Amino acid sequence: MITNNLKYNPEQYLQLVEKLGDTVLQKYMEDEISFINDILEGKNYDVIDLGAGYGRIIPHIVKRVNSIIAIELNDDMYSELIKNQKNAKNVSCINNDITKLSDYLQIKANNNLFLLCQNTLGVIEGDYLKMLDDIKKLSKNGNIEIIISVFNKEVLSDFGLYLYEKLKDMVGDINLKKTNFTAGKFISETGYCTKWWSEAEIYDLKDRLNAKMTSKLVKKEYSLYHLQILPL
Repeated sequence: MITNNLKYNPEQYLQLVEKLGDTVLQKYMEDEISFINDILEGKNYDVIDLGAGYGRIIPHIVKRVNSIIAIELNDDMYSELIKNQKNAKNVSCINNDITKLSDYLQIKANNNLFLLCQNTLGVIEGDYLKMLDDIKKLSKNGNIEIIISVFNKEVLSDFGLYLYEKLKDMVGDINLKKTNFTAGKFISETGYCTKWWSEAEIYDLKDRLNAKMTSKLVKKEYSLYHLQILPL
């Protein structure tokens, strides 16, 4: 479980992450959109965007899907999400905890696509395994696919430290005593925590979800996985 004390500010996030100017991070965001759109091709999905933030992904896919449920816990991000999506008729927003999906989320019978983008899996506030178990349970009620997009554990000690140094105004300085490169866990002096993943760990999560891997894109710094959860 990760306990994350950082409270994201939309303006700060935009300036320090999306407008950072880092070529790897920019390519990562471009690859996410391309990967998602390739999967959307020829299907009519209902998308559940987990940890949607201010809605970064939504404008790139909103015209290609049946509906989007965007879930965000952070109040500041959620306010920005509501403002950005007020004119989108097929987008609904929920201000709630994605580790408690079974308490409030209902899905349709077919073509549900969950999104965990830009390492959201690594910064979840709470028990990400409970969230995955809730998604697996929901497969009793409908067909579910999921896209998991993560930073790779193997480069946390070099690219990761380089990236977080650029983002330290938002995340804080590294806590070398608590950071564990072997486990892929970065912890800052401000209490910001994030997990970077190995491919083997993602395959373990695949097995926990009772899913099959349908496609993936693996780069040195990040990886994208498309899973289909098998019926229980």
